[in-house]
Amino acid sequence: MKKKTYEELVKESPVTYEMYANMADDGNRYEISNGVLELMSPSPTFIHQSICHEMQITLNASCRNEYIIVPSQPNLDPVPPEMLKD
Repeated sequence: MKKKTYEELVKESPVTYEMYANMADDGNRYEISNGVLELMSPSPTFIHQSICHEMQITLNASCRNEYIIVPSQPNLDPVPPEMLKD
């Protein structure tokens, strides 16, 4: 059986995990969301991750008493009152 491409699969909704697993590898990242095959952004590179880590160390050292420093944006919708600065 020939593996289907992204273009062929997006025409077949809803997409299942089995369809995704049998998809031809085109070097891109995909995610299934509510039966829809979504093209995802590429993974961050090592250099990007290394720079982010160094920035977090620097921010923690200089701003920890005033701010909460996290490596990525947490889902804060709605923002809890204790997270708001006076």
